Amino acid sequence: MKKRQIKSGDAAIYREEIKEADTNRFSDIINSNQRIKQQYYTLDIDEDIKHVERIVAEQHQRAKQRYRIQRQNFRIQAIDLQLLLIGRLQKIVINIKQDLLQINDIIERYNTMQAIEFD
Repeated sequence: MKKRQIKSGDAAIYREEIKEADTNRFSDIINSNQRIKQQYYTLDIDEDIKHVERIVAEQHQRAKQRYRIQRQNFRIQAIDLQLLLIGRLQKIVINIKQDLLQINDIIERYNTMQAIEFD
């Protein structure tokens, strides 16, 4: 077997060239894999976006329905409260009217008594 003599500097250069070639091949493989993966991810993302949009639309519809129900309940409660307040105000007005009539009767009696005393 014939042995080839290499200078130590040549061996270092040769090793560096091999490393660089391996690194370039490795980065080419990685880049091509990333391009392939990117295509799959793009497809998956498109499907995921459609799925997410469907979910968001459903949640939006449910939220609108809950809001409508809350608004209806609020209106019903407001109407009930208004009716209760109207009933209380009517009682107050009736009591005030009765009080005024009693005061008016007292004033009339007092005036008639004063008129009788002056005669």
